[in-house]
This record gives sequence, structure tokens and C-alpha cells, in this order.
Amino acid sequence: VAYFDENEFTGTMPAEVCALVGNSLVTLTSDCSGTPPEVECICCTGCGPSDSNAFCDEIEAATELEYNDKIEAIFKGISGDNAFDENDSDRSAALDFIRNEQFCAEEAALVQRYISALFYFATDGENWTDASTWLSSSHECDWGKTFCIDLVITDLSSDENGLGGTLPFEICGLPFLEVIDLDGNNIGGSLPESIGDCKNLLTLDIDKNSLTGTIPESLYSITGLRNLDLDNNNLQGPLSNDIGNLEDLENLSLWENRLTGTIPSSIANLGNLTIAYFDTNEFTGVMPVEVCSLRDIKLDNLVVDCGGNPPEVECNCCSQCA
Repeated sequence: VAYFDENEFTGTMPAEVCALVGNSLVTLTSDCSGTPPEVECICCTGCGPSDSNAFCDEIEAATELEYNDKIEAIFKGISGDNAFDENDSDRSAALDFIRNEQFCAEEAALVQRYISALFYFATDGENWTDASTWLSSSHECDWGKTFCIDLVITDLSSDENGLGGTLPFEICGLPFLEVIDLDGNNIGGSLPESIGDCKNLLTLDIDKNSLTGTIPESLYSITGLRNLDLDNNNLQGPLSNDIGNLEDLENLSLWENRLTGTIPSSIANLGNLTIAYFDTNEFTGVMPVEVCSLRDIKLDNLVVDCGGNPPEVECNCCSQCA
């Protein structure tokens, strides 16, 4: 803990000091809230004034009891009012983890650490192949293959690591998340209905898992998505016409699921698409001519179940018939 606020310091917080934040240094404050600030500090956990006698200045908790009540209220705002009842061991375990280490930070940092811990518990972390750094006292940006920019999580990756359980819906409470890369595990359940709240997501890669249910409609609102890789799961139901909203999509891999219905003609809106794998599903009908037109632009690989006699999907423009 290092409190420098309510003094007359000037200048910039040294980069060497910032490097300690998230390692041994949990709390760092200075007079960095003014316009302009007396001290420029991009790594401070709080910008004065502080009360060094308080239990946790950053959330204005004077005592441990008040701290416990406040962080529970904060996390209920993320997970719901019933998140910590006796029937939800994963969320209760994540709350207890934060409480036991008495992690003190501003609300955004508390939420990020809580969701990171919840991800561990919800995906059966104790049985992962490698969980050596998870739930350590170090900053959550140093847990596993998690990647951050300025101590904010942007990439949550843990492929081929024995993950099970389910993907917690709170994952999109990480507002700057760009990559979810969890392929080659055994994650079950459905994709969270709230996946569309990951507005900055560029890559959703959860192939070779055990996902069930349908693809949530909200996913098609992530208009900046470039890579959607959900092959080798147990997803079912039709592919929504709203997939045409994903105009930046480059890689669409949905093979080996149980998807039904016809291939949406709105895929023709995806002018950046280079790969589209629809095979080993239960699609029927005819590949829309509008989608075939993408073969003259960037779509090098277009694969459906068009190899049977008769074919499940008629396609005279596919690069390969499964």
C-alpha cells in the first residue's frame, strides 16, 4: 500500500513505480484527480484524498463489515440479487475469494477481479490442466494466458486446458474484451444470452467443446466481430438471418454441430468473409446465389453438405462438398 495524496507532489508517477501495481503493490494513490492533475498517474488505484484509517478508501468502506457489504452489493449488480444464495457455489466462491484477500480497489477493478475469479470457478478451475497462476495474489492480468492493456483485460484465452463447467454470463462485464479463445476444452451449457454485451469482441473461438442450445440472437449485434469459430459442438436450431449484421466477419466456422434450416441469404452482406464452413450439420435447401457471389470477392473456402445423392444442400459454387 502506498498513499501519496493530500500533499504537494508534482510531476508524473514514475513508470518504475507503476510496474509494481498489480504485483506487490495493491493500492497506490496520489493527487491525480485535478484538471490538470498535480501528479499525472495512469496506474494509480485511487486519486486522493484518502483516509489511511479507512478499511478501503476506494469504495468508501470504513470497516471490514462495511467493505464486505459494499463489495457484495457491487457484485450483485453484476450477477443478480440472488447470486450468492446457497444454490450458486461458483459465484459465492468468487465473492469469498475477494473477501478473503481483502482486495481493495475502485469498483471497475473489483469487478474485473471478481469476474476473473468467477470464470475460474464456473469452468471447473480446480481440474484444469494448468491453473498454476490462477487465484494467486498477483494481478489477474498475470493469471494464465490472460492479456491486458493498462491492467484492463482484453484477451481471455485458455485453449486445450481441460476447462469444463459453463461460461458465466458475467464475462461480458469485462467491457474491453476483444478475444475469447477457449477452444479444445469441455465447456458445456449454452452460450450466454448476454454475449452480445461484449461489444468490443473481435474473436469468439470456442470450437471443440460441448456447447448446447442455440446461437443467441444478441451475438449478431457484435458488428465488429471478425472471427466466429464454434465448430465441433452440439449447437442446434436455425442460423438467424441477422448474421448478415456481422459485416466485418472474416472467418465463420460452424461445422460439426446440429444446426438446421437453410443457409441465410443475408450472409451475402459479409463482404470480408474468406472462410465459411457449414458442413456436418443438418442444413437443407439450396446455397443462395447471393452467397455464391462472395466467391468472386474474398470467399475462398465455402463448404456445406453437398456431396450426397441427393445432397442435403445443393451448391454449385462451393469450394468443397462434405
